[in-house]
Amino acid sequence: MLCPHCQAAGQRSVVDIVRCTQGKDPKRTFWDEDGVEHHHNPNVSVTEYRCSNGHTFAERSSWECQCGYKVCEAEIVTTPAAIEQMADEVRRVRRKPGLSPEQEAERESKKKRAKR
Repeated sequence: MLCPHCQAAGQRSVVDIVRCTQGKDPKRTFWDEDGVEHHHNPNVSVTEYRCSNGHTFAERSSWECQCGYKVCEAEIVTTPAAIEQMADEVRRVRRKPGLSPEQEAERESKKKRAKR
């Protein structure tokens, strides 16, 4: 992974993952009529990065099966607003039906406290 900001400026940098958010839908593994194994994953993941020069960017991607099935094309965004919007889209998908964002945050907080 190369930082798109640094590439545009002709700089070099080291890139670290800051956060990865993924959907929680179950994956489907099956074998077709020819016995070929397929992995259909309906989840989208958003990985947020920061480079050693302080730039941030994010990538939205999905698993691609050998048959071509995938949920979305890979996309990289570089503005803070676009990064947050991309992550929010995945968080919304992960929410349980009927829970408000505040209720979902409280539920996640309780799960983290219970793990301690």
